[in-house]
Amino acid sequence: MYLHKKFDSFYGYDDSTLNVLRKWIELNYKSKLTIFCYDSQQALGPKDCGNLIDSMFEGYSKDKKGERFELKESIRSNPEIIAFVNRLYDLSNSPKKNITPDLLKKHVEVKFFETANQAIAWMKYKINTGYTCILPTGGKYKPASWDKFSELSSIAANSHGMLGEESNKIITYIDESYYYDNNGKLCVKNGTNYYYLDNELYVNLTRARDNLAIAVVENFDIYLAIIDVIFNGNGNNDINNTISKCNDINYLNKWEELINKRKKVISNKNN
Repeated sequence: MYLHKKFDSFYGYDDSTLNVLRKWIELNYKSKLTIFCYDSQQALGPKDCGNLIDSMFEGYSKDKKGERFELKESIRSNPEIIAFVNRLYDLSNSPKKNITPDLLKKHVEVKFFETANQAIAWMKYKINTGYTCILPTGGKYKPASWDKFSELSSIAANSHGMLGEESNKIITYIDESYYYDNNGKLCVKNGTNYYYLDNELYVNLTRARDNLAIAVVENFDIYLAIIDVIFNGNGNNDINNTISKCNDINYLNKWEELINKRKKVISNKNN
C-alpha cells in the first residue's frame, strides 16, 4: 500500500503549511511508502513556495529518508510544443533531430502586432475558432502587463486558474516585458506585475496539447528570434548574430518596409 500526493501548484503554500507536511513525513516515512509529485516551476510568485518544497525534498533525499527522481522531459505537452518552449527560453537549446522547424510550425503559430488592440482582434478570432486564451494574472494596485489585454478577461483564463489544466488549443501573448540577454536566454524586465511573468508565460505555453498560438506585441526582437532561430532552424553560431541584428537599425528598417508592404497588400484585398 502506498499514498500519493500531487501538487498542481504552490499557490497558498507557505512555510507554516510545509511545517505540517514535514511533521507528517517525519512520523510516517519509515512505515508508509508515499509518492509526492510536483513541479517547482509552477510557483508563480514570491508568496509561493516552489523553491522551498524543492529544497525540502532534496534534503530528505540527502538524509536517506527518501529518493528523489526527476523527469527528463515534459509529459504534459506534445514533443513539438515543449521543444518550441524550451528553445524560446534558451535559444541554444536545439530540439531533437526528428523535430524539424516545419514540424514546429505545424503546432505553433506566431504573429507580430504593433499594438495590443491589433493583437486582441486576432486573439478574439482564435477564441471563436476554439482556442482557449490564457492571460497572465493582473495586479490590483500597480500597472501590469495584463492591463492592455483586460478586455479579454471575461473570455479568457489566467495563469493561476490554468495550473494543472490543459487544453487542445491555447492562445496567449508575449509583449515588450521580455528580452533576450547576450547568451540567448529569455529574461523579463523589472516591472510591477503581481507574479513572475516568465513563470506565468511558461505555464501558459505548456497548457497546449495540440496547437499553440502566440501574439507577439510590440517586441520585434522576440519575434525575430522566433522566426530566425526557432522556425528557421539556425544553429548556435547564428544566435548572437540574431541578437545583434535586433540592435541594427538598418536591418530593422528592412523588416519594417516588408511589414508595411504586406499590410498594404492585405488592406487592398479587404477593400
